[in-house]
Amino acid sequence: CSTDADENTANALIKKNVHIVRVEASSAGRPRPEAIAQAIGERGLTRVLIEGGGKLAGEFLHADLVDHLAWYHAPMLIGGDGIPSAAAFGVEKLGKAPAYVRSGLELVGRDLYETYQRDDGKKT
Repeated sequence: CSTDADENTANALIKKNVHIVRVEASSAGRPRPEAIAQAIGERGLTRVLIEGGGKLAGEFLHADLVDHLAWYHAPMLIGGDGIPSAAAFGVEKLGKAPAYVRSGLELVGRDLYETYQRDDGKKT
């Protein structure tokens, strides 16, 4: 959580055996992805699951901290009023978008599970 996170919330989590790591906040008051990555790296973690919605995903993509993508596709459409998987993260030109190469594809029930690895040699 950010250094200015609510103490009552933090204490409630600690009582449930959650380890709290306080990091620098962004100008929006949210924990900075770079600070999160540094803090977990200092604890010996090199791979983490980032699952917290489109806003968090967009922040980590914007910070260029995503090397691996994994997601499920369900056989349904919700249209433009659905919730995006990643919030806007500052890509204004296709050539500036992070590129990935599919590394796995699996049918899970009726859903499709896809995994991708970062492609730093992208050609767009």
